[in-house]
Amino acid sequence: MILITTDDLTAAEHTATQAEATRAAIEREFARGAVNTRSHDRLHDARMAAEHAAARLRTLREDYAAQQGARDARAAAGRAAAKDMTPTARSIATAREDAVHALAAAEQSMAAALAALTAYDTQVREASAELRRRGLRAGEGEETGGARDGGLRLDGRQWLPVDGPSLLVQRLSRVVAGVAPRHVLSRMRWPSCGEPRAAAGGAALLEECGRVA
Repeated sequence: MILITTDDLTAAEHTATQAEATRAAIEREFARGAVNTRSHDRLHDARMAAEHAAARLRTLREDYAAQQGARDARAAAGRAAAKDMTPTARSIATAREDAVHALAAAEQSMAAALAALTAYDTQVREASAELRRRGLRAGEGEETGGARDGGLRLDGRQWLPVDGPSLLVQRLSRVVAGVAPRHVLSRMRWPSCGEPRAAAGGAALLEECGRVA
């Protein structure tokens, strides 16, 4: 249904008034003048135009009234629904508040996790650099040595650097997969940024995290 505005009604009323005035004027001319085909056609056209304008105005008024009635009915239904669903509105408001707090807490947790991952990665790289400064390099069959990519072996134990942001994204994907398996974030495979050694370090850290969780 085409939406009818008050401007449409005003324009139709103006058209109908003008058409009626034209019809009346031509009828007076017709009554005073000679009857011929031209004058008869003019009168016929004027009457048809006036009737059409009047009919269109009536139709627009009827449609406008029906439109307003439907709008009033929807408004009444909306007020009734709002009243009936007052408990639902309160529940939604509470759920939204919980969601806001949960999101803020998640952001703080992610920031703390990223800080811890960065601190770990920094210590591993600094220790690797210190070993290399001392002339101890990994890959030479020694129990202790640093690698150029940031990894190291210290007293036989291997420590690898990590890329914190990539690890956080991978954990997010895992969480999403558990809640919404069809979501695009659950299906994407996120590459680890940085050196291959950091990717390996991240994989080892995730494996250990899986045992802790």
